Amino acid sequence: MFRKRKFEQELDDELRAYVELQAAEKVRRGMSPEDALREARSELGGMDQVKENVRDVRPGAFMDTLGQDIRYAFRTLQRNRCNGTVRLRLLQFSRWRWASAPIRRFLV
Repeated sequence: MFRKRKFEQELDDELRAYVELQAAEKVRRGMSPEDALREARSELGGMDQVKENVRDVRPGAFMDTLGQDIRYAFRTLQRNRCNGTVRLRLLQFSRWRWASAPIRRFLV
């Protein structure tokens, strides 16, 4: 949890510094500071989109997503236990049928 906050803070700082450097370069070329900042932000694209892309490629992103999916599955199954039990049994049965299909071909 603390690493995630630190990662988010570092990402914010890095993106802010990047935009400021790009704006400073544009000011050096003769643009007004307001226009340079606006253009630097537009060239980067949406900050949230860039953050999301960085989050997707960072190490451990797959495990975070998997953990979220598992927690969601358990919450959904706990909401309606009867329905969840039926789904789990159907899943087990379908796995058994799929796994036993090659064996049945040899027995027939």
